Amino acid sequence: MKVFVFLLVLFIGHSTFGQTRWLLWTHHDSFTDKINGLSLGIGIYLEKETNVNGIKVDIPGLGMFVPAGVGSDPYVLSNDSLSLAIHESKSDSLKAEKKLMTKTNGLYVSGFGDVEEMVNGIAVHPIGGKVEVINGISLFGIIGFISQNNGLTVTAFISSCRHSNGLIISGFFNQAVEMNGVQIGLFNKSIKTKGFQFGLWNTNEKRSLPFVNWNFR
Repeated sequence: MKVFVFLLVLFIGHSTFGQTRWLLWTHHDSFTDKINGLSLGIGIYLEKETNVNGIKVDIPGLGMFVPAGVGSDPYVLSNDSLSLAIHESKSDSLKAEKKLMTKTNGLYVSGFGDVEEMVNGIAVHPIGGKVEVINGISLFGIIGFISQNNGLTVTAFISSCRHSNGLIISGFFNQAVEMNGVQIGLFNKSIKTKGFQFGLWNTNEKRSLPFVNWNFR
């Protein structure tokens, strides 16, 4: 009887308060503004429109194609004034878009990797993927793309970031257009640097050095 009452209350809550879902739902529901609990989906195959407070899971996700070379690195820029001007323009656009981004407050998990707009908490991509804005910790498998890193990003092989405030660790290669903080990897590169680089070879706008490099603009 108690179980029946619980399910009835849950059903009424879903039906009456359609903009907020509790316990279990999908973030692909365009009539839902917020989910408190567990949200399940299939990545960018369907449009995402819902904020999640709790756990958001996407399977399968497009990250399964990353090792095959599908897609390109959006942050590869040469060290010249035109490229930096393009970067600054994109950064300004990102600042304007933040208020409109879909948010996950808690844990975001993509089974094979996908694209997520904003995560306040922890983002996990076992193979590869992209996060527009991470405020917290992001963990990637083979490769990770981040538009703005505010916290810690760890990638097993390659990471590429537009703007980083914090620490980025990669097993092989780190690249950041603008880096405020620390890069750790075998090879590190940044175009606008305020902080330290630790690795076998480190390159910034001022110099290239083995083991340790730095700049403070």
